[in-house]
Amino acid sequence: MSLPDGPTAMTSVEFLRYVWPADGVYVLATPFTIPNTTIQTYAHKTFTSIVEAAQYADSQKLRADLYFAVHTLKEPKVWNPTKTDRRTGLAGAFEVRTQTNMAAAKCLFLDLDVGSSTDRTVKYGSQAEALADLIRFCRETQLPKPLVVSSGGGLHVYWVFDRAIPSSEWRALAANLRHLARHHELRADPARTTDTASVLRVAGTFNHKHGARRAVVALHRGTMSSLDTLTGLLRDAVTRAGLTVTTPSAYTPTPETSLLGSNLAQETYEGPPVTLRALVTACGQMQRIVALKGNVSEPEWYHAINLVRFVERGDVLVHRVSEGHPQYDRDATNLKVLQLQDKGIKPTTCAKLAEVAGDAGCVGCAFAGKVKSPIVAARYKDPAASVVVPPAHGTTVVPLVIPPPPAPYTRMKGGGIAMTGKTKEGDEVHTVIYPHDLYPVRRLVNAASAVEQQVWCVVLPREGPKEFLVDADALYDRRKFVTTISNHGVYPIATFVPLVQDYMIAYISEIQRLMDADAQCNHLGWSENHSQFILPDKVLYADGQVKSAQLSIGASRASLQVHKRGDMTQQVALLDFYNHATYLPNQFFILASLAAPIFYMTGHHGVILNASGEAGASKSTSLYAAASLWGQPELYPINGTNNGATTRGRNERVTTMANLPICVDEITHLPVKDAIDLVMSITQPGHRIRLTSEGIERNASGSYKATMMLATANNSLHGALSMDNAAGTAGSMRVVEILFKAHHVHQKHEADAFWHVLKQHYGHVGEAFMSYVVTHTESIGARVREAMQTIDTEAAIQASERFWSAAIAAVIVAGEIAQQLGLLRYNTAQIREWAMTVQIPYMRGVVVEEYTNPLGQLAEYLEQINGEILVATKMAGHAHLTNIIKAPRGQLLAHYDTEERMMWVLKKGFKDYCVRTGANFLKILDELTTPRLNANGQLTRIIANKHTRKVLGSGTEYAKAQSWCFAINMAHPEITGTVDLGLIVPTAPISEIRRIG
Repeated sequence: MSLPDGPTAMTSVEFLRYVWPADGVYVLATPFTIPNTTIQTYAHKTFTSIVEAAQYADSQKLRADLYFAVHTLKEPKVWNPTKTDRRTGLAGAFEVRTQTNMAAAKCLFLDLDVGSSTDRTVKYGSQAEALADLIRFCRETQLPKPLVVSSGGGLHVYWVFDRAIPSSEWRALAANLRHLARHHELRADPARTTDTASVLRVAGTFNHKHGARRAVVALHRGTMSSLDTLTGLLRDAVTRAGLTVTTPSAYTPTPETSLLGSNLAQETYEGPPVTLRALVTACGQMQRIVALKGNVSEPEWYHAINLVRFVERGDVLVHRVSEGHPQYDRDATNLKVLQLQDKGIKPTTCAKLAEVAGDAGCVGCAFAGKVKSPIVAARYKDPAASVVVPPAHGTTVVPLVIPPPPAPYTRMKGGGIAMTGKTKEGDEVHTVIYPHDLYPVRRLVNAASAVEQQVWCVVLPREGPKEFLVDADALYDRRKFVTTISNHGVYPIATFVPLVQDYMIAYISEIQRLMDADAQCNHLGWSENHSQFILPDKVLYADGQVKSAQLSIGASRASLQVHKRGDMTQQVALLDFYNHATYLPNQFFILASLAAPIFYMTGHHGVILNASGEAGASKSTSLYAAASLWGQPELYPINGTNNGATTRGRNERVTTMANLPICVDEITHLPVKDAIDLVMSITQPGHRIRLTSEGIERNASGSYKATMMLATANNSLHGALSMDNAAGTAGSMRVVEILFKAHHVHQKHEADAFWHVLKQHYGHVGEAFMSYVVTHTESIGARVREAMQTIDTEAAIQASERFWSAAIAAVIVAGEIAQQLGLLRYNTAQIREWAMTVQIPYMRGVVVEEYTNPLGQLAEYLEQINGEILVATKMAGHAHLTNIIKAPRGQLLAHYDTEERMMWVLKKGFKDYCVRTGANFLKILDELTTPRLNANGQLTRIIANKHTRKVLGSGTEYAKAQSWCFAINMAHPEITGTVDLGLIVPTAPISEIRRIG
């Protein structure tokens, strides 16, 4: 490696792309002084895009110092219950750059300071001197050429590798580099080298320190190495140097599993840091040394700081245990602590402290002989902080604080549950009844089942925090209790099971005393008074509040696919794929997904939109796009085949979704009866009636079902329903059949790309839409009703067509709101015009074609019983004698007199036929008995008499008793087929079928 000739042309975006992982949460930091103090800290800004971060850095570089965190973050911010909020002065605040929140990195780094040296801190006199020493270091270690950046003062050095690694794995590599720098006497800041939360200056910006603006520039780009190659080079360099490297570890709760109060000694402490107060309370030796501020012998001081460095803020408090000595030196103290850290020295033991300080200070200690180190004893004097359940992202609610358990129980700071007691002699003893943290999160009361449950959280090794449900009765049923906790990985020692059970009862009783129970929801969507809208993770309130949602197990499982992923801006841009005038049916279909929650405002309970048509018309993709407004586009829709979902499974999904759209792919694959049941159930209010084990009807309050179902089919859903329509045409009028045609606006590869990216960004639009709707329900309801009234007037909507205008009104209003909020940019004026001029006429034609009118149903019946009709005429000159023209082959169901042109039909036979086919018997008779004006202006009836007695076989050998019949006028023009049915003018409204010319 040679000295660089000069700065390289590396912009901030090029630099950040070079040193940052390809994806993650990125953070830039700007230093500032807290007002009215001399305390300096950083203001942080997070990004999900490197380009956005670089643009921000460029916009700020002339006015501020810009630093970047070398590691990406796991979360944009994390809640710290112990941190003091500097604005309110209260405990609990969010943090950004913490060791435990670091995710990954793709480079190692060194910080070489340039300036004036002190007795304990040696710096380089100039950048040239630092560069020369860096060249020597690379030559001796045989490491590749690094990226070198002038910070405007010193040098920042980076070894960049080809892929990112987790921060936990990165520490081992960084430890190797730190030890090599120290061994080869490179003057690098050792603390920065292994600090995952460290920040360095952004190349391409300026250093404003000391009032001068100095450029932060890349002096040498260096060589990017593969991770495997760099790992091998570091390992080889460490081996050649004869070094033993100890990897710094992040704080990870790994509580001990031991019983205090027995003779079992505990291993050294490995959990999160305790407080100094707990340490001096637990150990009399440390209480004396801290009180003297370290003015003790050198061995006592040395072993004391080897305890204090493990407590909270240990790097600061070691000076409190040192500054009272006449020869105290701050840098020398820091160096001693660093040496202890580098050597991996464990906390000082009780035995060692007694050896150097005398055992007089240990007399009467409650922990004598029970722990190995004072730091372990401090765990029992330092309970864990109250659990703070942070609010959902983007909410305005205050975090939930869980109070500590009642005495004699303690949640230990290092993890685990302890119980304090006394021996017969009065000595205090501490018993660890469970080695991991275990606490209640909330109580739930389900109004429907009238059962209480509790959500508990256990912090298990390797798994971390894990929530699980406990039925209230399980706390008092030993067998059920053991089954419940063991099924969730909670395994106390068998002899401690009763103690853990007592702990949980005592704790939940304390929670009951201090906190209200949460209502558990059994469905998504609106509350009964429409003042709240329930989503899987939150409840949106009419006053703008957002609170956490608590769902029952069934509701949680049925709504697993209702969640968010990716970015809302990306999703909004993606849905522009259909923003083309040719895609108006697709746009209407997609907007119906947003309209589902406001459909109740029409006064109806449900409607079905079925996308049918030719292959390649984007039916399924439109359904997936509609589903993506609320959740995972592929898994949100119900598979329409019986193999995809059982009848009960479909019903449960409909019940749970309540007001969210129901999406069904390939609905015509269902058996006809199942399809009819699903269509009718969508449009009916309420849920299935269930009984308790005692035979009492369950309380089903808390849900008002009203929604829109979006379905796809290769064939018309009307065609399937008309095969066996038990609801008559009532079912058909609840279905809006939308014909999709293949227009080839996009090529296949464009559609494939849209579908691929859609699976990465979904679930945002629906929640954003409802956040607005729930706070404007009154005005939106008025808009929906006004739109429906206008459509009814313009399109001359009949009573039977009321579902059509309701669906169109809800979709148009939802589209207007989506436009207003910038969620969907479809032209609602064009969509409305298409609905009025294309969709409504098409639907009227579909109903006439697919559904047999009353006369057609009667004609089909007569055709079926053709062999059971007696055809006869009066014998000339013999009024009471009948000439049989055609005799019945089986039972006698009708008598046709050719002379009178009248046919008497057995009512029971036709009624049985209607029951079998699902036709409405009484309605058909009423329709065909209603007088109509024919083309000549005459009133005529097809059925001359709908209720008369007749001997069907009169005048023949088939004569028997009289039967109830109806009489058909066989001379009627509609029977003979001599008149165009389109010319028949009804004298009263026809409730189901409108003939369009």
